[in-house]
Amino acid sequence: MESVTTRLFRRMPEGTKPLLSQGYHILHPTASWRKYRRREHTREHVAETFFEDWETFKGYEREFFEESGIVEIVMDALEEVPDNKVVFDTHRGVCARVYSLIRTQQPDTVLATGVYSGVATASMLLALAANDHGRLYSVDNAIELPQEDTADHESLAYLERGRPSCSEGRSHALPADKDAGWIVPDELRDRWSVHRGHCHEVLPDLCQTLEDVGLFYQDGGHSASRMLFEFELAWDTLAPGGLLISPHIDRNDAFDLFIDERACQHGLLEYDYLAYSEYDRPCSCGYVVKPH
Repeated sequence: MESVTTRLFRRMPEGTKPLLSQGYHILHPTASWRKYRRREHTREHVAETFFEDWETFKGYEREFFEESGIVEIVMDALEEVPDNKVVFDTHRGVCARVYSLIRTQQPDTVLATGVYSGVATASMLLALAANDHGRLYSVDNAIELPQEDTADHESLAYLERGRPSCSEGRSHALPADKDAGWIVPDELRDRWSVHRGHCHEVLPDLCQTLEDVGLFYQDGGHSASRMLFEFELAWDTLAPGGLLISPHIDRNDAFDLFIDERACQHGLLEYDYLAYSEYDRPCSCGYVVKPH
């Protein structure tokens, strides 16, 4: 849900918003002008790299938030489970970028690991539906633990899946009586094939059946070994010019190791920083482009 401050800011004249943002991030005691500018530079980089111009990029972002139906999907889910941490399991900015990239690049096949409640999944499916083209294949190994175990972060460190939402409490556990992807509406499921099971067992066989994957979204686990395993498999499956996208790349050095071994285009898709965020640090989402 948006704060009162955010709602007021959205109603301000467009011409005043940059100055207001600058003043806020310079003067507010919990804000960082440097981190804010890095976030904005990342947006500018994505617009210049993947879209015709800045207005086209912003148009897709507006479409995602205002027209795609994602807000209604999330709000309906919150009526069932009034807990933002176990409903909106991924960063809004990353979802908007992935949606926009699918809309503009029109991939035949999208492959993703990690479903959880399904906000990122729904975002991808909405883009495919708007394109009237393409299919999403997901792999998910949902882990359910007793609620009382979630308070001790250290006791969960062994979980290979990792915590999908920046180490937020409860974020590894699906709501009671819910399956992975439970928020995805029935009308979006025709373009979705979900494969349940451990990634090491399911992903290799799935990759052998897929050809010319246009976009791979890695969010099934955030240990270095898990990320590298998925990167390597997906890289062989990606079509030339295809995108590998990975949230949470600053958790370990897996992403850096992967790009160091390849002479290919890469960068940040999103630098998620909000001055009022509850996260203890910004969260980066990286991308790699497979060479032609």
